[in-house]
Amino acid sequence: MRLVKVTLIYHFLLAKLAVLCLCFSVCRCSISLGFVGVIPRLYGYTECQGMFLYVSNLPVSILEGELHLCVGILNRGVSAASDDLGAADVVEKDVNFRSYEDETLLRLRRQVREKYGREVPLREYFIKGTGPGGQKVNKTNNCVQLIQYSNTLGTNIVVKCHIHRSLLQNRIEATRILLRKLEEAETEPIRAAKHLQEKEKRKILKLTAAEKAQKKFEKQLRSEKKANRRKTKIEDDF
Repeated sequence: MRLVKVTLIYHFLLAKLAVLCLCFSVCRCSISLGFVGVIPRLYGYTECQGMFLYVSNLPVSILEGELHLCVGILNRGVSAASDDLGAADVVEKDVNFRSYEDETLLRLRRQVREKYGREVPLREYFIKGTGPGGQKVNKTNNCVQLIQYSNTLGTNIVVKCHIHRSLLQNRIEATRILLRKLEEAETEPIRAAKHLQEKEKRKILKLTAAEKAQKKFEKQLRSEKKANRRKTKIEDDF
């Protein structure tokens, strides 16, 4: 009989300890409470929110409302707390998680905005594509159209991209094409001016005697080739 009583007391104490552990696992403790604050610190809870529960005269903050050491209420409180924390984790992951393609698109758009889009912002449209591919191409707006004003040309530069099946990859590729076209528009006047300058230099440049002789020889060869292409008439000597 004594063994049964001892066993019951032992299991009762274990149950109370488990309840206390569950209680403290949903707490957000802001101060070190010795062994009481171990479990909250393991879960990384550092903020104090909600009401206070006094256990052995030690204040511990509860996530929501007053938590009673009752099995039914405790279960509801734990489930509500876990749902709340789970939703917070999902939101945090959605905000902080960015793929390599997302980072690439942000970096390219930042370059467009800083170099060319301060006065006139970039316009982006998602339109239906054309060509082979079936409904994936003809029924979805995966074709990306970018419009950016160029101060050098004085007109808009329009870029369409529907190379990939993914919308994000098309946005990245369209932004790269737009950057290349904007850079070419800026460097085109410089290249045209340089080409004109070199052309004028070639006109002004005088030929040396050796170059004149070489040029005369090439003209003579060309005239002989043309003469050999002519039709010859065969006359009978009778």
